[in-house]
Formats: sequence, C-alpha cells, structure tokens
Amino acid sequence: APTQAGSTTITGSFGGKSGGTSIAIASTQAAVTSLEVASTTTGSTLTGLVGTADTLTVTATFDDNTVLAVANSGAYSSSWLPPSSLLDFTSSIPASVQVSSQGVATLQANYHSAVTVTASDSCGGSASVGVDLFA
Repeated sequence: APTQAGSTTITGSFGGKSGGTSIAIASTQAAVTSLEVASTTTGSTLTGLVGTADTLTVTATFDDNTVLAVANSGAYSSSWLPPSSLLDFTSSIPASVQVSSQGVATLQANYHSAVTVTASDSCGGSASVGVDLFA
C-alpha cells in the first residue's frame, strides 16, 4: 500500500506485446461526497424467518468523481476495499433489523413500520444515506 505521494509506471509484456500505465498517488485524501444505498435482493421488505439476511448495495462517489461500489452481495465489490474501512452501518431499530459492519441486514423480529438502515462515511466526511426496510 502506498505510504506517500508519488507516481510509478507499471509495465508488462507477453507474447511479443507490451504495455504500461502510469499511476499517481495524490498527497490529499479524496473525500466521499455522496452515497447511494439499496437493498440487493428483497427490495424494501425483509421477509422470511428470523435470520433472513439481505446485503445492501452501497455506491460511494468521491470529490474527484471516482465512483466505487463499496458493499454488494456480501463481498467486497471493489475487490480490495472492505465496506467497514469506509462506511459505518446503523439500524434505527436493531431489535428488528440488525446490520453488520459489512452492510448485511438481518431480520431479528417483525416491526410495525419501516426500519431505517443508514450507511455513513467513517473517514471524517458527512456523507450519509438511509434506506427504509420493512420487517
């Protein structure tokens, strides 16, 4: 992992072909400017027995216009960035719907109205978004 600003060029060759690309590491951290969140499989309702789980899809947009799917399908959709390294997840009624640090919402009990599950930037920014789930 980079520890300081700078740039490098990565090159490779195979079968007589070669290519390369330059990578620059900035000295400033890109900030999350917006988050989008949605339920992956159940829409807005967690149905089934206690323990039924659904993974939230969270997409972060940074101030340099980079867009990154952070949490999706119970895996690191970015292939290298666990959701917990960038986001905090909370539930307005954890006794009904719990949400893990990786964005997996789990049904604990039925509830009479929507339970808001929120994803927030954990890196010091103010970006935050919620999705209402019915349990």
